[in-house]
Amino acid sequence: MGFLDRILGRDVGPAANDPDEAVDPEPILPSERRPVWGRPAFCPECQKRGYLDRIDPVNRLMYQHCPACFHKWIISEADTEDESRPL
Repeated sequence: MGFLDRILGRDVGPAANDPDEAVDPEPILPSERRPVWGRPAFCPECQKRGYLDRIDPVNRLMYQHCPACFHKWIISEADTEDESRPL
């Protein structure tokens, strides 16, 4: 998704502007990361990357499942982080 971020002009961090100023950020655990609307989230059961089955635009819900453990879950738009907000 970095390609789409660069096309839309979103700031993707210091590495995008100057590779000499790149700083290794502390790793964020999947359990600490809030899901982003329209992108697959991490499985709440096994913490592996989930699969986005579909988005319900009327009720603003994302239906997902985990290909590793077959757990299914639903995320509402209110539970996701705003992409325009800097991390």
